[in-house]
Amino acid sequence: MNIKDFKIGQKVFRVSSSRYSRSEYEEVTKVGRKWVTVGSNGQMRFDPEDMLEDGGQYCSSATYYLSEEAYTIHQARLSYWGKFKNIISSYYTPDCDIEQLKEAAKLLGIFESIEENKQSD
Repeated sequence: MNIKDFKIGQKVFRVSSSRYSRSEYEEVTKVGRKWVTVGSNGQMRFDPEDMLEDGGQYCSSATYYLSEEAYTIHQARLSYWGKFKNIISSYYTPDCDIEQLKEAAKLLGIFESIEENKQSD
């Protein structure tokens, strides 16, 4: 995301990294050059490039999404990818040729990293 994509009054969905905190909508109260500030007390802020809350010298305590639906889609994608990865890592077929593997890697957007690893070997 870009800082220009946020407006004062806009709602964003905050998901805490703590399992004891609830996820909730927060209102954008300020849009600066680098940070987007949210919340009624204006003490929370996040970087729109990675959508992570500023943790100061500690790790981020929350991630922000444009909506609860965007968060749900993100979680579903992570879950599906994990299942897909587990199946692929334990699956081998001798019937698959190198061109089919290259095409699958291109579809997943990992072809370049495969080629880079190949060159470094």
